[in-house]
Amino acid sequence: VADIFPKYYILNVNNFNDIAQDTLDEWIYFLKNSEIPKDCKAKGLKSASEKLRIDQLPEAERKAYQREREYKWWERDILETAQRKAVVKAQADTARILIGLGHDDQLIQTATKLSLEQIEALRAGELLDEEKTKD
Repeated sequence: VADIFPKYYILNVNNFNDIAQDTLDEWIYFLKNSEIPKDCKAKGLKSASEKLRIDQLPEAERKAYQREREYKWWERDILETAQRKAVVKAQADTARILIGLGHDDQLIQTATKLSLEQIEALRAGELLDEEKTKD
């Protein structure tokens, strides 16, 4: 087998005595029994166990779980996008005030963290890209 698959190891988990003495043994226990040994320390084992738990759910429950996770990701993305837009709008509003007061680009850049290109666009009366899209 080593000549055919020189970078792979074949583990015969059926011969394992279910006593985990190190982190490799914890993984072997998990592979054999589909559960985590008590007080496990092996990296990634709890995550693998959670994925196995989800995979073992009945199909309808698994699909509902996946829909819920996708909804939460979508919801988080919308919130993060709204927060980024709010920050850019606040920066642009501050920059417009400073432009109106006659301050130079360097001071405006320091105060708002906007790029010089963005400040030039604001001086030209343009909206920043983040301000152009509707919420």
